Amino acid sequence: MPISKARPIRPITNLLFTFCSLRSCRALYSTKKTSFSSTVKTPKTSFPLSLESSLICAREKEIQKKCGFDGLYKWQLLQDRSKQFVFHDGPPYANGQPHVGHALNKILKDITNRYKLLRGYKVRYVPGWDCHGTPIEQKALAAIQQQDKLNPLEIRKIAREYSENASGLQRDAFKRWAVMADWQNGCYFTTDPKYEALQLEAFYQLYEQGLVYQEYMPIFWSPSSKSALAESEIVYRDDHISTQVYIKFQINNFPHALLNHKCALDKVYAVVWTTTPWTLPFNKAICYGEGVRYCCLRSDRGELFVVGNKFQQRLEEILNGNKLQLVSEFMGSDLNSLTYISTNQNVCPFLPANHVTSDKGTGLVHTAPAHGVEDFQVALKFNLPMDCHVDDDGKYMGDADCSYKHLQGLPVLGEGNQQVLKDYEDMIINKSMLTHSYPYDWRTKQPIIIKASKQWFINTNKIKQKAIDAMQDVCIHPNMSAAGMIAQLERRDYWCISRQRVWGVPIPVFYWGKDKKPLISRASIEHLKSLFEKHGSDCWWEMSTDQLLPKHVISPDGLEGGCSSLEKGKDILDIWFDSGVSWFAVLQGTSFYSLIIVILNYDCCDGMKVQVADVYMEGLDQFGGWFMSSLLTSMAIQQRPPFKKLVVHGFVLDENGRKMSKSLGNVVDPQVVVDGGQNTPAYGVDVMRLWAAHSGLDVAVSMGPNTLADHHQRLFKLRKSLRYLVGSLYDYKVSSMMNVVVDLNQLKQLHANDRYMLHLLHDLVLQVTAAYEEFNFSRVVRLIDWFTSSQLSAFYCHFIKDRLYCGDEIGRSSCQRTMMTTLYSLTLLLAPILPHFAEELFMYHPLDKVNSSVFKTSDWITPLWSDQSLAKHYDVVLSIREGLFQMLGTDKPGDFVLEISTNSHALDSLKVINSSHAGPSYTSPLAELMLTADVHLKSLSSNHPAESDHESLLKMHKHQVFHVNDTSFELTLKKPAMKKCSRCRRLTSDGHHQAGLCLRCSSLLSI
Repeated sequence: MPISKARPIRPITNLLFTFCSLRSCRALYSTKKTSFSSTVKTPKTSFPLSLESSLICAREKEIQKKCGFDGLYKWQLLQDRSKQFVFHDGPPYANGQPHVGHALNKILKDITNRYKLLRGYKVRYVPGWDCHGTPIEQKALAAIQQQDKLNPLEIRKIAREYSENASGLQRDAFKRWAVMADWQNGCYFTTDPKYEALQLEAFYQLYEQGLVYQEYMPIFWSPSSKSALAESEIVYRDDHISTQVYIKFQINNFPHALLNHKCALDKVYAVVWTTTPWTLPFNKAICYGEGVRYCCLRSDRGELFVVGNKFQQRLEEILNGNKLQLVSEFMGSDLNSLTYISTNQNVCPFLPANHVTSDKGTGLVHTAPAHGVEDFQVALKFNLPMDCHVDDDGKYMGDADCSYKHLQGLPVLGEGNQQVLKDYEDMIINKSMLTHSYPYDWRTKQPIIIKASKQWFINTNKIKQKAIDAMQDVCIHPNMSAAGMIAQLERRDYWCISRQRVWGVPIPVFYWGKDKKPLISRASIEHLKSLFEKHGSDCWWEMSTDQLLPKHVISPDGLEGGCSSLEKGKDILDIWFDSGVSWFAVLQGTSFYSLIIVILNYDCCDGMKVQVADVYMEGLDQFGGWFMSSLLTSMAIQQRPPFKKLVVHGFVLDENGRKMSKSLGNVVDPQVVVDGGQNTPAYGVDVMRLWAAHSGLDVAVSMGPNTLADHHQRLFKLRKSLRYLVGSLYDYKVSSMMNVVVDLNQLKQLHANDRYMLHLLHDLVLQVTAAYEEFNFSRVVRLIDWFTSSQLSAFYCHFIKDRLYCGDEIGRSSCQRTMMTTLYSLTLLLAPILPHFAEELFMYHPLDKVNSSVFKTSDWITPLWSDQSLAKHYDVVLSIREGLFQMLGTDKPGDFVLEISTNSHALDSLKVINSSHAGPSYTSPLAELMLTADVHLKSLSSNHPAESDHESLLKMHKHQVFHVNDTSFELTLKKPAMKKCSRCRRLTSDGHHQAGLCLRCSSLLSI
């Protein structure tokens, strides 16, 4: 993948790596055949080529300490910088050990922040933790016996201790991974009393706008969590197995008018299909589609079945292949006013409903109002009973006067379901197992049910269109992900925000009177906020109602009777609301996080200041999670999204594309990756960061032994290439930052080949910078890999060795100047991804540094080295060079003199070093680039080499004509008349010098 418009440069051989071992370099020039080895300036450095596995971690920790990693974030906050970059951190759950998902997320965030720091921004980044919720509560209580005997405060104490320990473990890991932040005082936790108080404020602001309401309706319910769930808290498993049944209900009053001949009406049945037989005891209606066409089919046994007319063939299969006779056809509207005998032997109606289609099931739908959203809407419309008889454990409740009292205490997803199948065995005409997609609690990994319950909701239907419109101005990376979030917004009419647990922030509502009317006011919220700030949300369980809501607070609301009639709510807020209002708590100017100030201000129509972050970055699942809850709360409170950009990365799988799990034994522990483990080498932080960067924003990210070994080797190659630059600069001194990078005036004085190298570097810097701006870190890695291996190591560092080791001071200085600029540029380009490696390189850079960190000393590179006219010449030269190597085959170019015959002037500028510095033709840029003993340019004549003199023919080794852009170039390889110079080892000595030196070497040594 070439990064320049110039032709791709093909490596001749891997000779560079012969020279990367500095001992080998010195040995090359210290043989008995010469006494000039001390005059050859081969690379020298103490920069280690590699480290033993056991030393990697110690070296990284030493670098972190020496370069002040811990204090970098606070240091940059104190700098006078006009630009600010705000990265709001999505809080991970404080529910366990750090894992590779954490590593991918935190490292990608840190790469972004470090890049922005080097671009001159003041970075605002406050890491956070989501410390409430079911995942933490369940894990914290997992090892405790008789959990049901614990009171709320005991549960909260255990959960708090667990979350504090988990967040501490994660924080230590994030620090070890070199994530830049103020880890001592600059983090936020959703359990912080002031955060909880601000959460109450956000809740009330939504309530004031009429967006928060309480309603009895079907919701997702997790028996395993004993709580309501939002849509974002469920996952669909495609391997769920249900018992599907086709069941017949006898129709009471099927009209003769719908039959073509007389038959026994007591044998007319409606056939329905369900995959949730446990809901059959709660059947209250059968729904039909008014525009659906139905038919009446007669079986061999004389039974009449009413189904959608598209279901006839399937019904015959269900009845074991029995042929059915079509009796009549009619429209759904003809079923109006019909009734049937339900499972409880009650007379129930047929009702029209829009959700019934002819493409699914039998065309007739079993309706249990408390256990389906469409069912519930039908019940509301036709005033059907909607009571729920399933408790929070997912078990039948039973009533004394109902036919399913015997089901009481049986789980609906287990024994209860099996008992129902037995109860209605005579009504079931077919039963089978169905593998299909089914919703599961994403935390407990157990199936959920739908059941009606009184819950608190946010009316997202009122704000979703504004949110959809506002998202048009939000950049999403990668942009292919944008449609998914919009689609989720369009489907979301409400958000259930109440949970039936105790480890969280309570919904700040009291209930009073016989009807349990909710009480919430500005006065009650202000009083609760002051209590929460002082005591934390534990006070909701610790204090009496009198303390939580004193008489002087509620009297203005007309409740003169005092608090005796009040009852505090038992629900807590959904943890997506917890984390979804983090922008409100962390980004606003009145925030208790003192390091965060008002970031960006936009005036709203009501004069309120809007707080917005530049970037949110999380995994794909957060489109329906934190991204969504943040967007909805922000749109409601400040009428715009809390972010300008969303960056989305994928999930980490093993090398076979499988999800990591302990049962499969394929879990990769990031601590083992960094510090090593049993039979696992320590790779260090930089290898893991390189893996994260190379993975980038891919949907599926693989991690495993082979992946880590590959990235370890990738880092080793980078280290080897840049170590060569370090070693080549051992005697080059730079006094100030002003002289580190070549400027335009200095560029003109450089050797032509060096100018071309800087032109290639110019293209690299521009492309890498663009990739960083697009959060395309995998492209950054690929670009730098390509440049260092193909254009730096195998190309430039290969052909400049003679000038670098044996050339005069002007040529060597030009080369070193170029290498210094290249080293400095690559150090900065790599620094956001590989901070330890970059800092180590910076330690060995010839710059006399005041600060010990590349992040404190350096600014991003602004390359001014583009030379398109020079590049056009090199396009031609490199084409000729490629042709030359094809001619050579296995021969070495240094064993020949190259004669180029052409009428083109494209090579003229490369015949001499520059106009102010001439030298022998074998020191020209052209000879250096071709790696031959010498290069001679001649005008192209009509004479063929065969017509040349006999002596020329004897010297000629090979001859070939090449065409580049319709221009002819005759290349002739000849055996040189010169002998090998005893210093530079090139065939450039005329043999007259007593020490066997060539003209250049004898002149340099004044011999």
